[in-house]
Amino acid sequence: IVQEGKRAVIDTFAIRGLGDLDSALRMSILSQLQTKAGSSYTENSLEHDLAVVVRELRNNGYYRASYTSPVIQISSDGLHDTVVVSVVVGKRKRIGSIVMEENRNGFRSVSEGTRERQLELHTGEWYSEERLEQSRANLMGLGTFEVVLIDTLVRENKIQDSILHLRVYTRNSKPHDVGMNLLFYQTAVDNYLNLGLGTTAQYRNAFGGAQVASATLQYVLQDVGRLTQ
Repeated sequence: IVQEGKRAVIDTFAIRGLGDLDSALRMSILSQLQTKAGSSYTENSLEHDLAVVVRELRNNGYYRASYTSPVIQISSDGLHDTVVVSVVVGKRKRIGSIVMEENRNGFRSVSEGTRERQLELHTGEWYSEERLEQSRANLMGLGTFEVVLIDTLVRENKIQDSILHLRVYTRNSKPHDVGMNLLFYQTAVDNYLNLGLGTTAQYRNAFGGAQVASATLQYVLQDVGRLTQ
C-alpha cells in the first residue's frame, strides 16, 4: 500500500556562480532550464538543467566548468522544496595555438592543410567543446585515420590563464583496399544467365589530400546457359 500524500513543488531554484558571466550568455543558459519555481521536483529535469549549464559554459570558453551536487531542502510540511546548485565556472579561455601532429604509421602523409580544413576551432576564438568534438568527427570522416585525438598542450614559459593550446594528433590507417567478387546474375530483358569475376581497388589518400580514388575491373561471360545445352 503506497500513500503518496500531496505532491511537493519547488518554491526556490538557485544556481550560484553565474553572476560574473556576460548577461547575454547568462540569459541564454537560464532560458533553457526546465526546473522553475512552482514546478514539481524531478531528477530528470534537474539533470537536464545541470547538463545544459555545463555544456553552454564549455561551448563559450569556460574549459573547466563543472558543478557540485545539488542541495535539496524540504520544508517542514513536506510540500515545498528548495534546490541550490553551485557552479564552478573557472577562467574563460581562448585558443592560443593549434599544433598538428601526425603519426604516418608507415603510410603516406595526409597534407597538413587538409587536416586543418577539418577543424571547427581557430586561434583567437573562445574554446568550444562542441566544435572540438565536431572537428574530431570531421577528421575521422575522411576515412584515412584510425586514431584522432584533440587535447590540451602545456607550453613551457607560455602558460597564461586565458590561453589554451591544443594538439591535434592523428594516426594514419591503411589507405588502400582490394576486393574481389564473383558475379552470377540473370538479365531482365534477354533472360541471359551471366557469369563473371570482378575486382575493385580503392585508395583513400590520393595526392595526400584524403581524396578517394578507385578502379573496378570486371570480366563477364554472357549467356553461359548455352554451355549447358
